Amino acid sequence: MSMMTMMSSKTYELQSRKGDFSLVPTSENDKKTQKESPNKGAIACASVSLILGVMVLAVGLFSLQYLPEYFENQVKQKAPLRPGTPTWDSWLSPPVAVYSNFTFFNVENPEEVLAGGKPVLTEKGPYVYREYKKREVMEAETPQGTIIYREVFTYEFDEEKSHPLKDSDKVTVVNPVAAAIGGKMEGQKKANPWIFSFFEDALTDYDDGAFITETVRNLLEDGYDSAGLKALKESGIPVPATRFEGLLLKRNIGKNESYQGVIEIDNGSNGYSKLGRFVSWNGERELDIWPERDESNSCNQINGTDGTLFGPYTVKPDPSEKLYVFIPDLCRSLFLRYERDTVHYGITTHRYTVPYEAVAGPSDNPGSECFCPNRFELEECDIRTAIMPKDRCQPGSPVIMSTPHFYLTNWEELFNDFDGLSPEKSLHETYMDLDPVVSVPLSARKRLQANIKIRPAYPLPSFANLAKEYVFPLMWIEQGADFTEAVADRLKSKVYKSKDMLSNIPWVGIGFGIACIFGSIVYFLRMYSIRES
Repeated sequence: MSMMTMMSSKTYELQSRKGDFSLVPTSENDKKTQKESPNKGAIACASVSLILGVMVLAVGLFSLQYLPEYFENQVKQKAPLRPGTPTWDSWLSPPVAVYSNFTFFNVENPEEVLAGGKPVLTEKGPYVYREYKKREVMEAETPQGTIIYREVFTYEFDEEKSHPLKDSDKVTVVNPVAAAIGGKMEGQKKANPWIFSFFEDALTDYDDGAFITETVRNLLEDGYDSAGLKALKESGIPVPATRFEGLLLKRNIGKNESYQGVIEIDNGSNGYSKLGRFVSWNGERELDIWPERDESNSCNQINGTDGTLFGPYTVKPDPSEKLYVFIPDLCRSLFLRYERDTVHYGITTHRYTVPYEAVAGPSDNPGSECFCPNRFELEECDIRTAIMPKDRCQPGSPVIMSTPHFYLTNWEELFNDFDGLSPEKSLHETYMDLDPVVSVPLSARKRLQANIKIRPAYPLPSFANLAKEYVFPLMWIEQGADFTEAVADRLKSKVYKSKDMLSNIPWVGIGFGIACIFGSIVYFLRMYSIRES
């Protein structure tokens, strides 16, 4: 047994031999040796910690790039839309509620307008309809990796969201039937004046003139009998019906149902970025509607998706990139550009909006010349910015589509023609807030306005005293959908939880590696300091 004790400036060691105790001075060399002899196990542990830290740090740094790429590749590999895949059922019947809001432009002074006065318009609405969309698949997967289907829409008036408005409310609006008849009769060069007078008498006798007062329900759903159409039919002129169908029933297939033709889209098996893109519409891969002005035939191309389905990782916060959407109602494609980021229930999304250039007329965008009706006489082109006639898409239609309140248009004359228009970006722009991973829209608004072209040149007396030709606002429509918190939580659980976990693993490894290296370095520096002292 031994024990160290201190006496004066010397160090002694108490030793015992056969029961006798004595103090024996220790040498300075022995003292120094004891202080400088570290535990060999500690050195080995520190060395292993250093090596392990370097290895884990290297793996963490490598994983920092590899794991996000791995996750992205896994998402892209699961992109193809097929029966049995997780997204198939939700694609067939979308779980997100879609609402269509209809706001009419009520004409406050119809008699004054007919006498040459300036129209005074007031908004009446919105009348809110719940839209139910069901996709009826005709061929789930073709050999070319496409899906062929049609979309069936059903609309139901939502009394709660429309309150205090009711679909029995009456509005006074420009008469689309009279405008269609006037336009058709103007185009008949050999028509006789007495026939025009006969038509006008019929319209006047049955209050079917340039303006009409009807219930919202009749205008949108039930329709109403038209004296003008009846007069045409009785005079021997072929007309499809004597009843004006509700505006929701453009292609009637049953009570309150409509569809937009047969659609063929890429299911994503030809490349994740092609998911949802139109391949054909009504069996045609290109439209035959707009004049061909160059080899590209750009206006007749069916570009983009329907706006509800995009390939994963295809939306970027890059304003230079275009995101195309094909709109069957307009028989054309439009593009959107990135504007800014938004947040929905903790998910950061990229907001895409329709920019000015997408709807610009030939004066500002020469690429839109192919939308002009006459392929040779461009100086007579009536295509203006944000003004989209439907007569090429639906022959004989007097409807001209535009942005609500003529938002984005540079046609100042339109604003001066009416009292009551007030375009606002926040209320009237079209946008989509897209998730950057699976590219699903968490919030979207498609906003369009239906206008009716009326002219004093129409050979019907009710139009004769109009002050000028009008692109007369009828109503504007907002079609929108928003993810609920529950649906957003499912997206976060299925996508972002795994993404965040894989994103955090490298940082855990990097942190652990740095801690091991730092601890080992501190230990070795301490040993070095002791040895030097």
